[in-house]
Amino acid sequence: MGSPRSKVEAAHRELSSLITSARLACGTTQAQLGLEIGRDQTFISKLESKERRLGVIEFVQITNALKADRTSILNAVARALADES
Repeated sequence: MGSPRSKVEAAHRELSSLITSARLACGTTQAQLGLEIGRDQTFISKLESKERRLGVIEFVQITNALKADRTSILNAVARALADES
């Protein structure tokens, strides 16, 4: 069984991947998304490259900007926490 830390890391990787996929599906650049939420491109880049974790307020801002299904993303992250071994 994986450690709690490895489960959290897996969940963060999943969240980052899902946010990146949602952004790309919208045809939005990192710079455009950053502008939409009042941040710069490097903020989005660090989120997507897993150098920075995403807070709940930022998550809501990003999913709103991308019109992404927040519930589906959170369910996938929850599965990553439960399934990682």
